[in-house]
Amino acid sequence: MTHTSPRRRLGRRIVAAVSAALASLLLLAGCSAGGGTGDRGDTAGGGGNRNFGADQSFDLPPKGNFHTLSGVTGSIPTNLGYLKDLIMLPGGIYNWDKQEYYHLLADESSALSDDGLTFTYKVRQGLKWSDGSALTAKDVYDTFAMRYAMQQPVFHYIKDIELVDDSTVNFMLNAPAPIAVYWIMRERPAASAQYSEVVDEAVQLFKKKTAADSPEAKALTARIAEIKIETPIVSGPFTINTSAMTNSQLTLVLNKNGYRADSIGFDTITVYSGSTETITPLVLSGDVHYATDGFPVATTKQFEQQGYRILRPPTYTGPALFFNYAQLPEFQDKRVRQAFAFFLDRDEMGAISLGESGKGVRFLTGLSDNAIENWVSPDAASKLTAYDLDLNRAEQLLKEAGWTKSGDQWMTKEGKPAQYDLVFPGDYVDWAAAGQSLAEQANAFGIRITPIGVDSSQQEVDVQDGNFQLAIQAWGASNPFPTDSYNAALINFNYPKLGEGKGMGFNLQVETDVLGAMDLEKEVRDSAFGRPEEQVAKTTRLAQAFNELLPVLPLVERFGNNPVVTSKVAGFPEQSDFYLNSFYSDNFVPVFMYEGKLSPAK
Repeated sequence: MTHTSPRRRLGRRIVAAVSAALASLLLLAGCSAGGGTGDRGDTAGGGGNRNFGADQSFDLPPKGNFHTLSGVTGSIPTNLGYLKDLIMLPGGIYNWDKQEYYHLLADESSALSDDGLTFTYKVRQGLKWSDGSALTAKDVYDTFAMRYAMQQPVFHYIKDIELVDDSTVNFMLNAPAPIAVYWIMRERPAASAQYSEVVDEAVQLFKKKTAADSPEAKALTARIAEIKIETPIVSGPFTINTSAMTNSQLTLVLNKNGYRADSIGFDTITVYSGSTETITPLVLSGDVHYATDGFPVATTKQFEQQGYRILRPPTYTGPALFFNYAQLPEFQDKRVRQAFAFFLDRDEMGAISLGESGKGVRFLTGLSDNAIENWVSPDAASKLTAYDLDLNRAEQLLKEAGWTKSGDQWMTKEGKPAQYDLVFPGDYVDWAAAGQSLAEQANAFGIRITPIGVDSSQQEVDVQDGNFQLAIQAWGASNPFPTDSYNAALINFNYPKLGEGKGMGFNLQVETDVLGAMDLEKEVRDSAFGRPEEQVAKTTRLAQAFNELLPVLPLVERFGNNPVVTSKVAGFPEQSDFYLNSFYSDNFVPVFMYEGKLSPAK
């Protein structure tokens, strides 16, 4: 289960479209002191309905549906971004800084055994479903039985599950694996009553350990998806008003039986659906109070000019430069890759592509620079190479690799001009800007790079097929444990996942100066297992090897540029541990809602 950052495609036309919209919106804002209309529930500073304006994409039925079980295609309740944690309670939300859980459905006594092999999940007492029935451990157990048939990846780590009593479920693990506990805690259990047609069959299938890829499991998964749900049974403080939805808007209403419903500062949440181009004017008009889109730099500046607060939490991911080792053997020499790291000004790329929300990656470990302190031993961290801008060092490395310069043009060891095509997703404005900046810097250095923007869906296929020379794709992952970050850089676009001759073709059997011979595929796989101190040791090895070899070149880490309309919503703390969470995976807004911090501005 790889956590990736959901993106709304943002075409090149957005700059013109937004610019044209801004002036008219400012005029409209000036004519409307409230900044919104009554039918949108805008009551900031007044009485009546307390509404929070949010944005998340969804599809109306029949394409969309009201399934409350995660993994069902088209489910609205489980696919509303961070809002799903307010509809269906997860076990908890992870605090990435403190490396502990904010407990929700699972209470604070939930714990991992000393040997790391049994996770005891204790269901919080007194919880109810929206239909008034009690939420018990059986709902948790049954949910995981159904998810087993649906081939949820957490079962790679789970040996068995035991329903102990009405409040306790034991998860037995194959080996200590904190990432397994994370996935267990982030699951949002569904009501067994909602799936009464299939739940007994799912439990029997799981107890028999019928293979999850068997015809029986596949048939059961199909039957689960075919269940028609008119009224979702939910556990969180909000549910969907299913009778009043449009293609562009739905409303979440307070579920009085939901956990901490009496602490929530809002009665409704209006959710607007659409592209970034659609959401931008709704933020400017004050109808959307908090948004997670990747807004262009110019738009973010406009928000700031209107007095909005911009939150900049990390994503722990961003664009990276991928090399095609099969087509370009000159890049098999790590000194060439290191030279690229030294002559590319990644801080400039970040500023151009994302303004204050784009930070050049300095240490190039395959992890966010923010994660090194938690996941790399202090001694190893002190010896990492910081690839700061150094043109002289870059030239030295290329010459050591046998490259020469003819006038202002670098020639490879084979005597060929160093000139390459760079493909990037043209509809991702920030990645496109990073790609253009990279090409300009390389050309100025004497390496001719032609930037080519391609539709993101096609570009990803091209990279998977190995149909590229240089490419921009993602490094890192919005997941608090390092394994998926190394999957993103080393596995996802390489032969272990795609097959021989596919992807970038980087040989994962490597020789390093720092650690000798390594099997990176095996080390990435093993990094998911172990007690915390063992995981740090394993991650340290991967970080050291990556820092030396640079199989891909992380360029920029994307931080959020999330506007908060402070004239409409109050209570976002000035500082919080949760601001170090990835806002895609463990968003802080549900935590602040459950704590009763957020409310309409007075």
